[in-house]
Parts: sequence; structure tokens; C-alpha cells
Amino acid sequence: MQRLFYLSILFILMNCASQKTLDIKEIVYNAITRGRLESITLKGRSLQYKTNQESIFINLTKEQQEKVNVEISKIKLNKINSLKAPTDKRFYDGAMHTSILIKANSKEYTSATFDDTNPPIELKALCQLLLNLSKNRDSPSL
Repeated sequence: MQRLFYLSILFILMNCASQKTLDIKEIVYNAITRGRLESITLKGRSLQYKTNQESIFINLTKEQQEKVNVEISKIKLNKINSLKAPTDKRFYDGAMHTSILIKANSKEYTSATFDDTNPPIELKALCQLLLNLSKNRDSPSL
């Protein structure tokens, strides 16, 4: 009986240790409409912000990168392609067509399109964080 108890504890511990952590390779935020483009690409601690007029690179701090990781961990990646956009202004040029691509654990997760000004609630914090980081508003150290 005692052996069975120890074997079950060992099995539980091995099962917990084998769970994968989220290995984020790249995040791409794309917003586009006629005549306007806004793109944010994050690879590791390097962030590129691109518009029709400019392209800048920003090196994130470990704390900023950790904030991004925390926000992504709150999202069910396998469900982002089915998230419903709260508004449809992008269909009549009232907002930019926006999507997020997350490359993690050797898979790509792409969201359904949404209005740049009103993402699905599940993506709102991540979108706002990426925009703040790209505009140097999140940290005075950038």
C-alpha cells in the first residue's frame, strides 16, 4: 500500500514537471487600412515599430519583457482565432484591420481581425502594452 502511495506521488510530480512552459519566439501586431500601416514586431527583447513614415527599434528591459509574457500567459492561444471583435468599424474604414500573431512552442497563433481601437477583451491588455512600449510610454528608461 505504501509503495502505491509513493508511486502515485512520483507519477504526479513527473507529470507536473513535464508540462511545457510557454516559449514565445515572436509577437506581431499588424494594423492596416487604405494608406496607413502600423506594425509592431517583438522578438526576444527587440521591438520594432513600423509605420508608413518611420521604423524604429527599441530594446526592452527584462521587466518590460516579463510584462509581455505575463499578458500572453493570460490568453488562451489556441482560441485567439475565434475571438469575436466587439465592433466592426474596420469594414467601412472607420478603424484599421488589426490582428495579432504569436509564435510560441513551435506553433503560430493568429487572431481574427478586429478594430485597432477596440480589440477583443482577451487581447486588450496585450495590445495596449505593445502600443505603449512602441511609443516609449511604458518606461522612462527607453
